[in-house]
Amino acid sequence: MSLQSHTNLNSHPLPKESELSEVHQSCPLCYSTARVKQELVLQESPVVNMKFCTSCRGSYSDRFPNEGYLEKLYNPTHYKSDMLQSNSSTLSYAASIVKYIVSEYSVESNIKIIDYGGSTGALTKTIIQLLARLGYENVQGTIVDFCEERDEGVVNFVNTKNLKDIRLKYNVLIASAVLEHLTDVPQVVKSLLEKSEKSGLFFIRTPFDVPLAKLIPGYKTRWPNHLHDMGPEYLENFLGTYKVNGVVLSSRPSIVESSFSQKPLRTLAAYLLKLPGHLECLTFKKIFNYNGIFWPLVGGWQTVYRVKR
Repeated sequence: MSLQSHTNLNSHPLPKESELSEVHQSCPLCYSTARVKQELVLQESPVVNMKFCTSCRGSYSDRFPNEGYLEKLYNPTHYKSDMLQSNSSTLSYAASIVKYIVSEYSVESNIKIIDYGGSTGALTKTIIQLLARLGYENVQGTIVDFCEERDEGVVNFVNTKNLKDIRLKYNVLIASAVLEHLTDVPQVVKSLLEKSEKSGLFFIRTPFDVPLAKLIPGYKTRWPNHLHDMGPEYLENFLGTYKVNGVVLSSRPSIVESSFSQKPLRTLAAYLLKLPGHLECLTFKKIFNYNGIFWPLVGGWQTVYRVKR
């Protein structure tokens, strides 16, 4: 099983009452008891709602499936794991990450990458390949996931339960399409940041489906796979929420996951919906430096931070 994005091969029943937690009395993303707003009804029987936290500005399901349900949900016979839905999108995201690595570190640097929820390691392996073409010879990666531990040379795989035992410090941290699956986001963020060198780059990519679900009939958030919905307000408040010393280097709509060869209509629609968001980030948002976005119909968000310990 992987923490990464999943493609549903067989529909799985929604959780029953016995498979759900009690209603959260505080925000599971930040532990705040600040006022919350109703966003959506995720399922009607038993009722599960999507709430918006006015403190961290993230959205969360007000009840979580229990461990037994999640184990069945992520059974590999029902789900296949992949970081992204096409090789081209993996390459595109890897190239955007490499751009920041090159701007921060010289070719002589030792680049150490930790990818939480990195599945097969496709993203990290592609980053390493791209860096090698640019002359970076000292690059290694660690994939943390629900996986069998193994060493593949430049990339090694560590099970999530052993994250705390990793002694290396990393200057590139990645959490791509994974935080939305977790019941313990603050703890995972804290653990990842503890693995950072004194200065590092942190790349996060998350879904932002609620605005689309509110507007488009039949559009569903990916509950119960996605427990949270994390748009630009949440990610641009991220450093303050988790008391992280750092700066936002980039904040914009996420890459398109699908490809024209596999899903042409869906891919075209995704590009068209994201375009106004990209234009807003390049113009008004860049000029006036505000959090969030006026055009929220982008489906996902990605942010780059420089963090310091």
